This record gives sequence, structure tokens and C-alpha cells, in this order.
Amino acid sequence: MTHKIIAMVPARAGSERLKSKNLRLLDGKPVISYVIEAAKRSGAFADIVINSDTSIFADIAKRYGVNFYARPEKLGSSETKSDDVVADFIAAHPCDIVVWVNPIAPLQPAEEIKSVIDYFIAEEFDSLITVKNEHVHCVYNGNPVNYREDELFAKTQDLIPVQTFVYSIMMWRTKRIIANMVTRCFPGKRATFLSRKTLPSS
Repeated sequence: MTHKIIAMVPARAGSERLKSKNLRLLDGKPVISYVIEAAKRSGAFADIVINSDTSIFADIAKRYGVNFYARPEKLGSSETKSDDVVADFIAAHPCDIVVWVNPIAPLQPAEEIKSVIDYFIAEEFDSLITVKNEHVHCVYNGNPVNYREDELFAKTQDLIPVQTFVYSIMMWRTKRIIANMVTRCFPGKRATFLSRKTLPSS
């Protein structure tokens, strides 16, 4: 079965933690260009679209041979939820699967992008997010998560790792997410994928 898969590369202009992070130069090229090129090399997408609230990324899209979508102005603030950005994008770009390919992970290779998508399709998942393993002592609501308080202090390498979201790739079957967007961001049969090449998002 052939799936229409579209890559959405988000690029909000008003990043607060690291100003203009998608336009920062890495070895002479804007950070966002690396994920665009990796997405193209993966050969997994019917279309690759930069989704932004500013027209400066339209020029970058043209330079790197992909499309540009100007999201509504109301979806450009720091208060905007990712769910709303995805729902708006899907409404404007009908497809079977939408893949959020995040510029915060410029080191993610094309092979990994393809592997994530192949895994998603083969296992018939409805939603997925990339994660990384963290060998650290963790507490939630004052209670230990992956160690015991009544034992000697565990070596970090002996801990069961917790998995934290890295957001380098998220993906959804569009029919499933549109039906469930109001109640949950990762609906249906959910999956995680251990990503190897990420950078901090701050």
C-alpha cells in the first residue's frame, strides 16, 4: 500500500530560548537547511514543506527546493500549541501521514528518518515520537522512578534508563489525529523511537 507522506519542517520566527535558532549558521549554512537536505535524501516524502509564521523562510524554502506554508498569524506566538500547528497544517496539506521533522536535530541522518518512517508503517502505528535514553536518577511527585530509596545509591550505568522526548521527529496518521486532537496529542497505537543524533532544544 502506498502512503502519501508529507514532511513538515516547523520554523517559528519568535523562538524565545535561542533567538532565530533556525537561521543560525552551522558551518556556513542555516541550521534548518540540514534537516531539509536530510529529509530530501531520505526519499520518504511526497512533499517537504517549511511551516512558518514569517516569509523569510519562503526564501530558504526556494533556495533548498522545497515548499513553504505561511501558517496563520495566530499560530505564531509562544503560546501556540504544537497540536494546533499540526491540525492547521493537515487541513491545508491532505495526506495519509504527516511527519514533523524538527530543525533542532540538524545531525539526524537521512537513514534514520527513513528508518523511523519504515518502522511506523510496518508496525501500523498511529502516532510516534523520538526519544533518548537518560541514565540518571529520576523522581516524580517526590517518588523515585528508577531507583530504590531503601537501597545503596545505584551507579548511574546500572539504572534502568528513563526515556525523554527529543522531538526530532514526530508523526501521525492524519485521520487518527484529526479525530482525536482535542483529547490527546499522540492518539491510537503509539510508539517511541530511540534517536541517535540529536541536539538540545534550548
